[in-house]
Amino acid sequence: MNHNFSFLPLLASLLLTASPILAQNDFPYEKNTASYIEYLDKECDLLFQPALNWIDLDLFNVIGSMTKEPEYGAANFSGPVFKSDQDANCLILFSALPTLMHKHSPRGQILMELRTSKRLYFGAFNSKNQDDVPLDFHEYVTVIAGRTAREMFNADTLFIYDLPNSQPYYFVNKQINEIVPHEYTYSTTLWITQNDVFMEIKLLFTEFGWQERERRLREVETAIRFKNRPVKLETVPKRSPGIILTK
Repeated sequence: MNHNFSFLPLLASLLLTASPILAQNDFPYEKNTASYIEYLDKECDLLFQPALNWIDLDLFNVIGSMTKEPEYGAANFSGPVFKSDQDANCLILFSALPTLMHKHSPRGQILMELRTSKRLYFGAFNSKNQDDVPLDFHEYVTVIAGRTAREMFNADTLFIYDLPNSQPYYFVNKQINEIVPHEYTYSTTLWITQNDVFMEIKLLFTEFGWQERERRLREVETAIRFKNRPVKLETVPKRSPGIILTK
């Protein structure tokens, strides 16, 4: 999905042809958070209740990227966007369509983002790509599976990583820049997965907001999780919420 021409302005139209649901000009939910929550419940087996302190910006189909340079290929398509408080030193973005792409793992997207942020990747077949420069996935990404992933999000697997951004996060949607004029130069991304559902949650921080990273991760952990499975855990986890994410 990555090309050397101006990729980001075309992303929405590409996404609208990537799924039979969207090709029918019938988006799977109305563009409001209540409808999104219902969609996650019915179609993704995800329970979502935004934290009480989060402020809903009422923005959907938000396209963003590591940089405004159009040749960069790593981009994100987000559904609801929240600011953590009135000061908006942290934005929380949720995937618009967690089931849009049926893939075995988000590793490819994660690697693309990491290589983009390190200026090693400029889009598919771009002559500036430094494919010969290795990047150790596990140096940047923590992968959590098994019992711990179930305790935290009732998920099969959790991926968490911070992006070493060299530029402020870029929003194609100009409306969000008017609502939230800050520059977000720090980010943490979570992927929570179960079966063929891949929910990406991206937290963007200002320099000041980065100091509250642990608090925001705890809020995310208490806001969303997959529904209970037929076989439940024998014991209730005895740790405080967020302890794994913030170590």
